[in-house]
Amino acid sequence: MLALFVPLLALTGNAAWGEDLHRIRAGAERGDPGAQYDLGTIYQEGVLVRSDLAEARRWWRKAADHGHSGAQYNMGILYARGDGVSQDMQEAVKWFLKAAEQGHSGAQYGLGIACALGDGTPKNMQEALSWWRKAADHGHSDAQLNLGIAYARGDGIGQDRAEALKWYRQAATQGNVKAQFNLGVAYAKGDGVPQDREESRKWLSRSASQGYGPAQRLLKELDQQ
Repeated sequence: MLALFVPLLALTGNAAWGEDLHRIRAGAERGDPGAQYDLGTIYQEGVLVRSDLAEARRWWRKAADHGHSGAQYNMGILYARGDGVSQDMQEAVKWFLKAAEQGHSGAQYGLGIACALGDGTPKNMQEALSWWRKAADHGHSDAQLNLGIAYARGDGIGQDRAEALKWYRQAATQGNVKAQFNLGVAYAKGDGVPQDREESRKWLSRSASQGYGPAQRLLKELDQQ
């Protein structure tokens, strides 16, 4: 499995915030959840203001209570990590679920991890797979990788190498280093696909170029053969 969670969400277009900060703050104080989320992110990133996670959390909580899925996800991340709050996976799962039900792929992925590990919620691999599939269908590469791993192992689902490779490929084409590695290994061994050293090297090289150690080591081994 991958690491538990993807990073906190970040806004784009920070360079324009100098002109917009007053407007964003005014909107947040009027109760606009989008502005509250943006203002929380400004405080989290330390853009134009001193970085202040407590203030970021305060504005994200307001946005989350108004139903903003990105803010709900960030609240889940804070509780999962114990960033500025006491670590509480049950509280994290509560916020992930709110965001996941609105289609937030990061929350769907995180909720799947919680279900797979039984962390903050009863362990349920079928539920984990259901949430990962939702996230994967939204293009979340870590969820695609985890689906591939589940199909490869037959973990909570019937073992299916072809399905595993399908999900690895979807994640690999998005630059997911572990999926690229797994796809390279499959071609090296001829596991579920015809053995193809050139195709194996292609995917291993892509993974290795991003600094993934297992891919770098396997490439060296192949060079010595």
